[in-house]
Amino acid sequence: MPHPTRPQREILRLDASGLASASPESRGPDLDLAPASVLLERDPTESGPIRRRQTVLAVGNPFEINAHPANAAARRVDLLGSFLLPGLVNAHTHLDLSALGPIEHDPDEPFEHWLGRVRSGRETTDHAIAAAVSTGIELCVRGGVVAVGDIAGAPDGRPSAVPLKVLARSSLAGVCYAEFFAMGRARQRGLDGIRALCARMGEEVPGEDCAIRPGLQPHAPYSVEPEAYKASVELARDHGLPLATHLAETLDERVFVAQATGPRRGFLEHLGLWEDRLIGELGTGRHPVEHLGGVLRAASDAGYPFLCAHVADLGSGAQRDALIEVLVRARAHPVYCPRSSAYFATERDLGPHPYRDMLDAGLPVALGTDSVLNLTRRAELGSIDGSSHGLSPLDEMRLLFRRDGTDAGTLLAMATRHGAVALGLDPSRVSLVEGARPLGVLAVEVSAGDGPALGRVLNSDKAVRFL
Repeated sequence: MPHPTRPQREILRLDASGLASASPESRGPDLDLAPASVLLERDPTESGPIRRRQTVLAVGNPFEINAHPANAAARRVDLLGSFLLPGLVNAHTHLDLSALGPIEHDPDEPFEHWLGRVRSGRETTDHAIAAAVSTGIELCVRGGVVAVGDIAGAPDGRPSAVPLKVLARSSLAGVCYAEFFAMGRARQRGLDGIRALCARMGEEVPGEDCAIRPGLQPHAPYSVEPEAYKASVELARDHGLPLATHLAETLDERVFVAQATGPRRGFLEHLGLWEDRLIGELGTGRHPVEHLGGVLRAASDAGYPFLCAHVADLGSGAQRDALIEVLVRARAHPVYCPRSSAYFATERDLGPHPYRDMLDAGLPVALGTDSVLNLTRRAELGSIDGSSHGLSPLDEMRLLFRRDGTDAGTLLAMATRHGAVALGLDPSRVSLVEGARPLGVLAVEVSAGDGPALGRVLNSDKAVRFL
């Protein structure tokens, strides 16, 4: 029997006005070239903007690429006037909320009022949840995203496998974390539901070639008891599931964990979930990071370190240093969602986000978009129209570049390499250096000018597009 013919490889030469890429290696050099040319070998039988079978043969200025042995066989693509980036990682997002669209929010309004609007408006049927996730996937692709850390919400308190099913059929890579709640009177029901879902998660992923993995997310320290967090680590170990949680997001969370009082307790009482037995687990004066410190370390020791979304509240001075050390020892993966923080005026209540302190300590802080809910004028910067750009980490980078003056190369690492590591992906899938295997190549039209390529992209308001 003759061997099947291997698909012929296609070689493209991309000639652009500039290119920026973070190295797959955390200590490797980053690229920022203007002009730039790329030789890319890919499988021509693949379709769609996200491609699993392509390799960067060479990157350099046009004269260097002219001398490369593969250049003679390459098909040239003229991208002058555009700058190239690797596909981006949206490390924390809630795709199943996409059907709601942006929701205006006054940060002075009680959070519970906003949450009530979301709870009453979110989709609850399988068909509608699937449609919402599909919309979110489209928004991610529009924003240049190749990998996501998606949170599959638990409408009516029931963990759902629907987002995992939809994502598993998409071209995106990453993790779909099944969210669950297990606090007070809802503890046993929440644990029973998530255990049942974990037992059948493998059935929802169509084969080993699927680029989406199932994961597990105990929601937050104010909605999941410590014993339920410990159970999630056991489930992660037993079923091979990556872990995520919301952590240190608001002042209300700190008050609830440290004092067992405040709006979060009032909300549990309103729902009929509060139990006085929780005093002792809560109300001991501990910060949320200290409260979960043992669980975070146990998860790391088991080989499943937590992805920690938001991490906005770390105090200051010696307390901040100590809390960051807890995260470092637990090999945690913090994810910052700048536009979401602006939407909720988090910096007004807690001060500047500690992402730079965490980066200085060696924590690989990644970027996320949170959800379409926060893509309102309040969360935008200048003329950036978040809804038209989709769910794009590029717009998160732009906010931090302009507001904080954060180094452009650091921001690109946060939107690519750090996110990939947090989701357990090979960082070469979001890089444009020689030998990398990028899932996608992006182009942004930018007017001619001086300065590094990436800085010019971040100073523009142009949308990103897949090649």
